[in-house]
Amino acid sequence: MSKAKEKNKVNDRLRAQFNGITKVEEKNDGITVDQMIEITKSKEFYKTLDDPETVEYLKNQSLELFKIQARSVIEFGKVFVRVFDKLGHMGSKYEGTYTKWLEANQIDRRTALRYRKRYELYSQVEEKNKFIISNLPIPYIEQIYKEENREKFIKIINNGISYDEVLKILKTDNIIENKSEKKEEIEVVDYSFKEYKNILKNIDEKAEMLKEKEKLEIKKYLDKIYIFSNIYIYFMHL
Repeated sequence: MSKAKEKNKVNDRLRAQFNGITKVEEKNDGITVDQMIEITKSKEFYKTLDDPETVEYLKNQSLELFKIQARSVIEFGKVFVRVFDKLGHMGSKYEGTYTKWLEANQIDRRTALRYRKRYELYSQVEEKNKFIISNLPIPYIEQIYKEENREKFIKIINNGISYDEVLKILKTDNIIENKSEKKEEIEVVDYSFKEYKNILKNIDEKAEMLKEKEKLEIKKYLDKIYIFSNIYIYFMHL
């Protein structure tokens, strides 16, 4: 085979790959201008403009920015999930390394966690519906990601529901946490707390390995400790 033919074959393969990527991106970007305006809450801005042509132009350019940002968020999440999982399987020697790696890259841990949650959900929905996860506002991603909601919403999205229908369900879905707590008897305890001092080391990273219900349970008790410790400090300074 001549070098020219071989070069053409390579170019054809690259072109086919590029076209495939482009098609996926277009399919995943199935968000409209009106939906973008609702998500970004930019409706009032466009009302201040009196030239319809300029309004239309700016809306379309905003939509392009929105799509680029949505794709970037997914790519960030992909990297964070990959690194988190890799380090999590490398043993205690690398405990805390993920958090330090984020800090080295000047990335807030909570921001990275939000990206990871979105990517994990994105990975679970079918290709034709991925754009829904890409473009949902953060509060709705958090709502779907909850362990008690995740399976239900993934199923709803994979059944072919539209973006607007997903938003409607999320806005109206009656997900109410049971805030009633059983009254606890106060028990006087004489403990030495030294044995617990290592528990709080790298607590953020350790907590991320837990299920959502377990995180809520731990948070409840840590909040109590925080309140009691501050009460103690307050009275010590009276």
